[in-house]
Amino acid sequence: MEIANLSKNFASIPVFEGLDLSISSGEFVCLVGGSGSGKSTLLNIVAGLDHADGGTVLAPPAAVMFQESALLPWLSAAGNISLALKFAGVPRQDRQQRTQELLNLVRLPDAGYRLVHQLSGGMQQRVALARALAQNRSLLLMDEPFSALDSITRDFLHDELEDIWRATGRTIVLVTHNVREAIRLGQRVILLASDQGSIAGEWRVSDTQRHDAVAGAALAETIRTVLHREVHGLAAVS
Repeated sequence: MEIANLSKNFASIPVFEGLDLSISSGEFVCLVGGSGSGKSTLLNIVAGLDHADGGTVLAPPAAVMFQESALLPWLSAAGNISLALKFAGVPRQDRQQRTQELLNLVRLPDAGYRLVHQLSGGMQQRVALARALAQNRSLLLMDEPFSALDSITRDFLHDELEDIWRATGRTIVLVTHNVREAIRLGQRVILLASDQGSIAGEWRVSDTQRHDAVAGAALAETIRTVLHREVHGLAAVS
């Protein structure tokens, strides 16, 4: 994914002015930043849900996950996944098997018959992830998909997502306000500045930092320091 000289305005207020960003195939990147830094807007532009006012965005078609699962409540878990497979052009005779494979992948092998209201929040997000994977897109965009979940469920889904990423080789871009979540999941953490969406910082994350609490905490403190300096500095100017 290549973004060059991206600009975007809302009511003549610039969100991005000349943003450049490159993400390699198969990379897991997390975007962090203060409110108004343009994280969700950037994902929407890449996904084609919003338009840029200038610059270029070169990216493959993407599947998108949002904070809310947005499952269709009148369909079962399997029905939601099967519908995505239908839209992806999977033949009818292959959908049942592929649906079950995806349920197995997100560790919900026996939940296919359940309606949405019969699923916990964590289970709904796992079905939403399976539905996104059903689209068979090489790029997965995730906009704070775990923010509404309790910490235990969130930690479990972090492990699940990492396993799926390694198994599928997809490129993943995840937006989060949680610095520790970004370090837990991302190979690279990018901090968007609140001032016109420039990049205020960028960090490579080692496997040790990702999985060791002490190393992860040290990196998180470094990122938070830059984030707080950037946000508070902007507030002082304002």
